[in-house]
This record gives sequence, structure tokens and C-alpha cells, in this order.
Amino acid sequence: MYSNLPALREVAGGHATLVPPGDVAALAAALITVSGSGRDPASIAGRRAHATRFTWAACAEATVSAYMLALRDP
Repeated sequence: MYSNLPALREVAGGHATLVPPGDVAALAAALITVSGSGRDPASIAGRRAHATRFTWAACAEATVSAYMLALRDP
């Protein structure tokens, strides 16, 4: 469950229920909806596969790449 913010939409990659920031009623409704669903094995496998991209090693590699790019580009 995430607020509907650009960075969170990007990271969730379509695997989250998005609600407007600060909309308590929408959050409550989304929680009720997802608490009864999301147990589908294919859905779980898809979410896990998506999550495997987010590791500390991948973060470190992306950070180093960004720094290297910044050093090359004046």
C-alpha cells in the first residue's frame, strides 16, 4: 500500500495499490480490498520477482555508476 507519489509508483512497478496522499478514506478502502486479495500464487511470484531487483548490491552499483557519470560530465 503506497501513497500515489511518483517515486513510489516507479518503485512499485504496478505491484501496489496506490492511494492519494492524505486520503484516509481511500487508504481504508484499499486496505480492506487488499486484505482479502493478493494471495494468488502468480501474483505473489510476480511481486517477489519485482522485489528481487532491489538489493543493497544493486543500490551500490547504481550509486557508483551515478558518481562515475557525474565525474565524467562537467
